[in-house]
Amino acid sequence: MSSDTVKIDIINLALAHFTQTTIVTLSEDTVARIAATTIFDEIRDRLLVDYPWNFAIKRKTLTPPAEQTPTSITYSTTTATVTKATHGYSTDMYVRVAGANQDEYNGDWQITVTNANVFTYTMDDTPTANASGTLTIQHVPGFEYDYHYALPSDYLRLFELYDPANLVHAVENGYILCDEDEKILIKYIRQITDYTLWPVAARQCLSVALAIVMLPKIRGVSDVNTMAKLETIFDMKIARAYTLNAIEGKPNVPKDMQSMDKGNYSWQSER
Repeated sequence: MSSDTVKIDIINLALAHFTQTTIVTLSEDTVARIAATTIFDEIRDRLLVDYPWNFAIKRKTLTPPAEQTPTSITYSTTTATVTKATHGYSTDMYVRVAGANQDEYNGDWQITVTNANVFTYTMDDTPTANASGTLTIQHVPGFEYDYHYALPSDYLRLFELYDPANLVHAVENGYILCDEDEKILIKYIRQITDYTLWPVAARQCLSVALAIVMLPKIRGVSDVNTMAKLETIFDMKIARAYTLNAIEGKPNVPKDMQSMDKGNYSWQSER
């Protein structure tokens, strides 16, 4: 069974809660198909984010942006010009310059990109010579934290920063910011668009969540009774999912929320 076929089944299950209408394809020009596919991705991601589904949790080791070696760093008064082929930076990023024998160049600077190979920044003082030494440049947060780690492309929400334990951090603009300089281990909620990977209980929850939002779009009027019924069904489906294979075993709990007397402290605690 293909992912699209499962998606159609989820939509039709949602429609079955308040109408006999069904769809056959994801491209047909029908009110039901348009209403469902317009909101489907948002409802799917919201459901994944709101509940600790085991099937949606993924583990990954992240490393900070690599240091690069510039070809040269020159100056004109307080303007430093850095040359590095395909540096990959953008204007307003912060870049850490290190290793210059002339201290004026070193530091975390907000840059202006000239082109793919050149960027500039403004130093606090004017150096007496072009930069020399073992020069390195590295994309960094700029202030408050020393390093940042790019989040995975399928990331929806951080579930746990597992190692280093109790690391002070923030999640901003597609990065985890912290002071760890080598690597971090995370568990996160991932976006899953292959619906064959969704367990049956999770599909059922998604169908009801979809029906709740679709109801006024399809009927065009307020249906308080049906809405209340759907919300009750959703609550029942979510509760049932905790005892079925959508959330297998004991629900994941970040280790800093677990009791130290649990035998499997590293991963789970009892509900």
